[in-house]
Amino acid sequence: MIDELDGRLITALSENPRIGVQELSKRLGITRATVYSRLEKLETSGVITGFGPDIGFGAVDHGVTAFITIELQQGRFHDVVPVLAAMPQVIEAHALAGEGDIICRVAARSNDHLMEIVQAILSTDGVRRSRTAISLEQFIAHRTLPLVRSVAGLPSE
Repeated sequence: MIDELDGRLITALSENPRIGVQELSKRLGITRATVYSRLEKLETSGVITGFGPDIGFGAVDHGVTAFITIELQQGRFHDVVPVLAAMPQVIEAHALAGEGDIICRVAARSNDHLMEIVQAILSTDGVRRSRTAISLEQFIAHRTLPLVRSVAGLPSE
């Protein structure tokens, strides 16, 4: 669990990921040792899992975002997941309960490129079928700060 100080620390890091420990100490009114120990605790406990950078896929010529739901043959996760992990266009993949077995977020250069990605997935041993939904517009980007602020008891912004 995180407390109010952890929430303030994560908020400051989210607002300025390149901020140094000394500046964090100054802004939060705590010692550098406290900043170091809190960051270590947050990393060790899995609250903070990385420090970026975030990538604009369009800026690296991969402006098509799609979500591919994959249905597997029974018990074939171990065959399919390594293939997905080896595909650089697969940004993330999650096991599902309900319809489908895996959902992937992918980044592609174009619709034709997306079709190549889908075909590669469909040709993987263990894949039964897939469904693809192309994102037309992102309304809410990946975010964590509203949840952090809520859990830490900080006011929303």
